[in-house]
Amino acid sequence: WQKGRWSARVRGEHRDGETANRQGVTAAAIRQLGEGSVVGSALRWTKANGTDGASSEIADAALSLAHRPAGSDFAFLSKVEYRSDRIAGATAGSAAPTGLSRLTIDGDARSSRLIGSVSSNWTPRDRAGRERGELALFVGLRHNFDRFEGFDLADTTLLGGANLRVAVGERIEIGGRATVRAS
Repeated sequence: WQKGRWSARVRGEHRDGETANRQGVTAAAIRQLGEGSVVGSALRWTKANGTDGASSEIADAALSLAHRPAGSDFAFLSKVEYRSDRIAGATAGSAAPTGLSRLTIDGDARSSRLIGSVSSNWTPRDRAGRERGELALFVGLRHNFDRFEGFDLADTTLLGGANLRVAVGERIEIGGRATVRAS
């Protein structure tokens, strides 16, 4: 479906297979906010049951925002995403019924996490329109909600980075970069 500044799609799946039965839905929508700016969302859910008794379920949901107008000195991209994997009756080394699970264990497990990131870039120009340097910043955050056999494995990880370069002449730039990770 598309109308004006909106665009959306939905896809459904039902598979009755020899080794697994599977149902799923994928949906996405995009809205153009203006020239060079857009917001988007996506959702994916898949559930499957294998003939061996194993089952798996995967869910992903995301919301993104991008701003990069033509001729602008500033641009950024941000995204927030929730991911969840569940598997029951699994045998290590065997594919999950959905075939996509990130969990490879014996028995049952569940993993869910919230991930967010922002990446930005600023490129200042002189009066003649020439680039005089660049400053890029990135911040990513991941929170894991996992529990395994009574153990709380919840954790938050932060990753940050910066990249700076400054023009000191027509063909020479001086720059540096730094990253930090905390968990």
